[in-house]
Amino acid sequence: MPEDPVTPPRPSRRRRLVAGLGVLGVVLVAVLGLVWWRLEGNIDRLDVSDDLGDRPAVAEGPLNILLIGSDTREGQDVAGESLTEGARSDTTLVAHVSADREHVTVVSVPRDSMVPAPRECDAAAPREEWVDQQWNSLFTVGGPACLIATLEGATGLFVNHFAVVDFRGFRDMVDALGGVPVCTNEPIDDPKAKLTLAAGRHVLDGEQALGYVRARQTLGDGSDLGRIERQQAFLSSVVQEATRTSLLLRPDRLFAFLDAATRSLTTDPEFGTGTMRDLATSVKDIGIGNVQFVTVPVQEYEADPNRVAWAPEAEALWETLREDGVLGAQPTPGTTSTAPSPSSTTSAPSASPSASTGGSPSASPGGSPSPTITTRSADDDICS
Repeated sequence: MPEDPVTPPRPSRRRRLVAGLGVLGVVLVAVLGLVWWRLEGNIDRLDVSDDLGDRPAVAEGPLNILLIGSDTREGQDVAGESLTEGARSDTTLVAHVSADREHVTVVSVPRDSMVPAPRECDAAAPREEWVDQQWNSLFTVGGPACLIATLEGATGLFVNHFAVVDFRGFRDMVDALGGVPVCTNEPIDDPKAKLTLAAGRHVLDGEQALGYVRARQTLGDGSDLGRIERQQAFLSSVVQEATRTSLLLRPDRLFAFLDAATRSLTTDPEFGTGTMRDLATSVKDIGIGNVQFVTVPVQEYEADPNRVAWAPEAEALWETLREDGVLGAQPTPGTTSTAPSPSSTTSAPSASPSASTGGSPSASPGGSPSPTITTRSADDDICS
C-alpha cells in the first residue's frame, strides 16, 4: 500500500504569536522612525554662532530657553546666514527649567520695554556703546541673536536655546488639541483681531485663539501688560489641555499637535527633536502646579510715557533665575526648592548690589524689605 503523504507540522500558536509580535515590532519601529523623521524635518534651523560666537552645549543643569512669537516667517533667513530680518515679534518668553527638572518659570518680557541694546544689533559692540531701544524692535532689526545678546547683557542669564514660533502654527496647535478653554469677564468685539465673544467661558478654536492672544486695543485698558495677563492665562490653559491623559491616549491627536508645533518652529541647530524629547522626558513628572508665569516688573520710562522701563524689582527676578531659585521660596544650597502656591504674590530674594539692570538700582535703599513679584501657576482656574 502506498504510504500516506506526510503532513508538515503546523506552527504552534505560541510560535505564530511570537512571529506576529516580531512583525508588529518592526512595523512599529519603522512608524516611529518615520514620525521622528517627519517631526525633525518640520523644524527650520538658524545658526546664530556667527553673531554670538560659539555657544557651549549644556546637557545638564538649569536651562534657559528664549521663546519668540513671530507674526510671520516671510523674509527670515533660515539657512543660517547672519541675522534674521523682516519678521515682527510682539511676544517674548524666557522659560527657565530648574536643574532638578522640578520647576519651570516662564517670564514674559513686555514688548514696549526700553532696554540697553547694541547699536544695529552688533553683539560684539562694547557695553558702554549700547543705547536704549524698544524690546520688540530688536527682533525686526537683528533676529534671535539680537534678542539673545540683549537679554544676556541685561540679566546675566545664559540662553541655552531659542525657538521662534510662527503664530500660524500656534493656530494649528490649538486646533490639534480640539480647542482650548478661556474665560473672559467682559464681552469682546475686536474687528482687527476678528474676534467676537460674549462674557463667560468659551472653548476657542485656533483662529479664535489667535485673535484672543493678539487682541489689545478693545480689551481692558488696551495696554500690552493687560494682553500679557491674558496670554499667560491662555498658556496655562494650553498646558492643562496638552497634559491631559485623553490627549496622550490618542496617538492621532498627539501626532497632529506635535506636527503643528514643529512645523511652526525655527530653532538653533542644537535644539532638535532629540533634545526636545530628552527635555520632555526629564520634566515628564513635573506637576503643572510647578509651572509658573511671571511678567518682568516695569515702571514708566521717563523719556517717553508710552514706553516702560524695567523696574528695580526686575533684578530680584533675574537674580532668582541666575541662582536657579524658585520665586516665592528662599532656597538653601543643597536642598530642593518648594513651589509657590497658585496665583500667589511672593517675595523674591533681595537683589545683588553688583548686578546691572540697565541703569536701574538693584535694590531698595536702606535695607528695606525685598520687592514682591506676582506669579501665576499653570494649574490656576482659567477664570482666576
